[in-house]
Amino acid sequence: MRVGVITGSGTYALPGFEAAAQVAVSTPYGQAEVSEGEWAGVEVVHIARHGAGHARLSNAVNHRANVWALHERGAGCVILAPPVSVIPGLLRDLAPTEALVSDTGSAKAAVVRAAAEAGIRHFVGGHPMAGSHAAGVAHAAPDLFRGARWFLTP
Repeated sequence: MRVGVITGSGTYALPGFEAAAQVAVSTPYGQAEVSEGEWAGVEVVHIARHGAGHARLSNAVNHRANVWALHERGAGCVILAPPVSVIPGLLRDLAPTEALVSDTGSAKAAVVRAAAEAGIRHFVGGHPMAGSHAAGVAHAAPDLFRGARWFLTP
């Protein structure tokens, strides 16, 4: 199964992403840029929400095109790893989907509620035990989740 990963500020490329190739995907919502390759032995379709080097501001990110592109490129599982405040909107844009969806957000109430309201049938909230009190691009770490325990929540 291909895994789709949407990342937020500071993660423009996945560390250790092998044979990564940029692919332009035409969608009904506009163009989306994805990277495809292998990450830890798993086929991955990666989308850096803001583009390389933070080329797009948050209000210019085309979430619907990004989500469509993941589906188009065969992602059967989607991991949402942007800031927690962005996840509910992405869940609404994902619906309807038969993909298994998880997230990396720390706060769960709004995320779980958004998944239910969007009708995401296969949502499993995730909570990696990683991070710090610092926020923003200056504190982004591409290996943030390496070695972290990951709790699955109802």
